[in-house]
Amino acid sequence: MQEQRHPSGVLIFRPEGPALDAGHAEALKHAFDTRIGEGKHEFCVDFHAIETMDSTGLAVLIAALRQLDGRGKIRLCSVQPAVRTLLEMTHMTRMFPVLDSLDSLDS
Repeated sequence: MQEQRHPSGVLIFRPEGPALDAGHAEALKHAFDTRIGEGKHEFCVDFHAIETMDSTGLAVLIAALRQLDGRGKIRLCSVQPAVRTLLEMTHMTRMFPVLDSLDSLDS
């Protein structure tokens, strides 16, 4: 898991691919738990390396959003087609804004 602060102040998480599943979601969960515990509230998850995601990956995103309790936002960017389809089918695009790229954080 890589972390970076965007010039806008948003904290960017880059999970390692190719899947965000039961075997790989723990690092993202830990990153959210740690940073939210430190008082951070604005996040973007960069999915450029993630080709697939299962219910464990979805559960990590939903748990983090619940931890924020309306005090922040989690955006998703560079979402690959299979993951985008899953997000749309589960209506998660209503909860998580999906951006084309990190450049969209500036607008």
